[in-house]
Amino acid sequence: VSIRPAFLINMTERKSQSCLEFFKEGWESLWHQGGYTACDGLRGLAMIWVCSFHAGSHFMFLTGLGKEILDLWWPVCLLMNGDVGVDLFLVLSGFLLGGALYKEFARNGSIDVCSFYVKRWFRIAPAYIAATLLSMVLDKPDHTREGCMQWGWANWLFLNNYFPGFNMFGPLCMIHSWSIAVEFQLYIATPPLYVIAHALSRRVANVSFANAIFYLCSLVWLICCLVRLEFVFTHWREMRESHVFAEPYVSTVYRMAPYAAGLCAGVAAQECKGGRWSLGSSAWQCAMTCFSVVILVSACLLGGEPMYLIQSRGGEWYAQFWRFAMAKMALNRPLIGLATSYLLVIAATGNAPRFQAFFGARCWAPVAALSYSMYLLQYAGWTILMLPVLDNFVKGRLAGKSVAEGVVIAYCMPVLALLGTLPLAVLNFLLVERSGMLLGKKVLGFCGRKLRPDKEQVLPPFGKDVAECEQQQVENIDSSSENSEDDSESSGSSAS
Repeated sequence: VSIRPAFLINMTERKSQSCLEFFKEGWESLWHQGGYTACDGLRGLAMIWVCSFHAGSHFMFLTGLGKEILDLWWPVCLLMNGDVGVDLFLVLSGFLLGGALYKEFARNGSIDVCSFYVKRWFRIAPAYIAATLLSMVLDKPDHTREGCMQWGWANWLFLNNYFPGFNMFGPLCMIHSWSIAVEFQLYIATPPLYVIAHALSRRVANVSFANAIFYLCSLVWLICCLVRLEFVFTHWREMRESHVFAEPYVSTVYRMAPYAAGLCAGVAAQECKGGRWSLGSSAWQCAMTCFSVVILVSACLLGGEPMYLIQSRGGEWYAQFWRFAMAKMALNRPLIGLATSYLLVIAATGNAPRFQAFFGARCWAPVAALSYSMYLLQYAGWTILMLPVLDNFVKGRLAGKSVAEGVVIAYCMPVLALLGTLPLAVLNFLLVERSGMLLGKKVLGFCGRKLRPDKEQVLPPFGKDVAECEQQQVENIDSSSENSEDDSESSGSSAS
């Protein structure tokens, strides 16, 4: 009789210790940095930008003073252009996955497509499902409960950027999760693209595997530009109507250019680090860097699609330059992807030390790790701080406030929203998101798939034979740090 209570006590203590170790490891993983540390800062910045856009626009559209500020545009242009953060997410996903798949193909001569899809699903779906259930309970965003009951199947199949579509005036399930569908659809298309590139490199003379990937991804980028140009020239008379922008805003075929640019950048970074490709002369690098900065500054001021700019009093001048407006509408997001990708390549190859030092700072690591959960739970987080403050202390006191005071309030809303979302994101990461990634690895282990092969094979770069590459790989294998896309890549990307 005396043995059983002692046994139960010991078992309870072991379980408690195991739980504490699990949370401790999860907390430490928040501070882990991958091989490309600049990606952490860029991902964290993209998350803050997108979430700030949603929180700020809620204040702007809900109050008379907010609408007055929005009509002026320029005081809040940086806040209202946060949809560009989606493009940054897409570039980062392409950059990290592109480089990881290229290394896998170069190592094994093939891609384990099943493992890739399993890891992607367990990386995205568990946290997504948990956030959706909480959003249904809180009914945030508004009418999420009704929308998920009606259209939840589209979310689970990652088709909610097409079904029911943003042109439908009715309830939607997790309205901001359309970008997760875009990313997952791009994930599905990535391994076949690499398989085609490998086949081309084997059949076409003087075309290496890296060159084949670069050409194919460049073709995808160009197709996206042409599709966007066709849309603009078809709908240019209706450009002042915001609903016209719904299709290019959420459709994968209109948003795939930044991801394709990221894939190119991921391969280019590997090739440049290996000394097989060059970034060109110093003058060329300086010119490309200046071009990239100009594109990104323009995105901060004018946004991706000028949905709100052209409807505001502050953007009346923009409509007068309609040719420029149409060209920017068509090419802006592809160019944003191109500019961001180039900056990532020069940072990864050590040619942008200041960029690397800022975005690679260790303080960005937890922000990047929590970015997916922060993005998913942002509307639920509003209920903790932002909405109570807005409803109880702000709305009734806006009468007589100046525009300057309104601008300050508009920029305070995102701060409250982020602070309110943070505890939910930490819990979701520790309990669900990280657990999902660990479960995915266990599933692959149960199925007999090795996360890292024992013997590595190398596809020779152009101009080298297999034996030379294998010898070089054996010499460097212990010192090389493989950038795991499970730990460093974030899906949500992307969303607005």
